[in-house]
Amino acid sequence: MKRRGEKIRIWSVLAWLAIWLAASLVIGQQIILPTPMDVLGRLAALSVTGAFWRSVGLSFVRTVGGFFLSLILGLPLAAGGAKWPPPRDSLAPMTAVITPAPVASFSILLFVVPPRPHLRTFPPFFLGL
Repeated sequence: MKRRGEKIRIWSVLAWLAIWLAASLVIGQQIILPTPMDVLGRLAALSVTGAFWRSVGLSFVRTVGGFFLSLILGLPLAAGGAKWPPPRDSLAPMTAVITPAPVASFSILLFVVPPRPHLRTFPPFFLGL
């Protein structure tokens, strides 16, 4: 059974890569949709630079930092909200707005807001909270 599952996944990946390649060739503009080979080549070129790994590390630290920040703040808020209705009721409007928001909406917001050092920690924080 396991081998069959692996074959399905390999064919699935190859099919999606073929669709990506075909779409890229139809569009014909690398700035909008580059080919898979161009992306792989660029990734290979970037992966040997320190700036690439520094960026990957900073993204990881910000994401994990946002998660732990939401954990540190969320646990006492959850305990308080479970025991006393006023904290739960006061946070209900914020959670009603943030919970259904997709991650992409936070990412778009980050493009609009001027850059700040720890701004990119907040999407994982709010989504984790």
